[in-house]
Amino acid sequence: MNINLEDKATVVTAATLEGNISIGSYTVVHPHAIIKSGDGQIIIGKNNIIEEGVIIENKGPPGSVMIIGDDNIFKVKSTIYANQIGNNNVFGVKSIIGEGTTITNLCSICPYGEYYIQYEPMRENTVIYNGDFDQRTSSETATVGFSPRALLPSG
Repeated sequence: MNINLEDKATVVTAATLEGNISIGSYTVVHPHAIIKSGDGQIIIGKNNIIEEGVIIENKGPPGSVMIIGDDNIFKVKSTIYANQIGNNNVFGVKSIIGEGTTITNLCSICPYGEYYIQYEPMRENTVIYNGDFDQRTSSETATVGFSPRALLPSG
């Protein structure tokens, strides 16, 4: 087991981290979140918020690497098995991202939303709504709009 926390990463003691995991600066992992690398590795970028009860698990073959980019928000009890996640995405409460999927950038999955399409990356700015596979492409360029750095004292 090899856990690597970059400077300013925050992981509360009530979170569970198992395996080979790297967590970037200013990423916050809340209580009861579970991050497991299985027989591979998980690399989590900077400025991510991983809320209570989130499950992030690499279910890929031995040696596989799950990559999560920067500035993503994983809401309470969302479940993530994706191979790769880009930047500036929001995963709603109890949303599920299936094994072998790729989420690009600026995507939003509604609460209870699900995405299982393998071998075809989700298009940028995709919004999944109604808790099903209903989706559209946003005409607006969204950003997460929050950085854990905003909570730090200036200076």
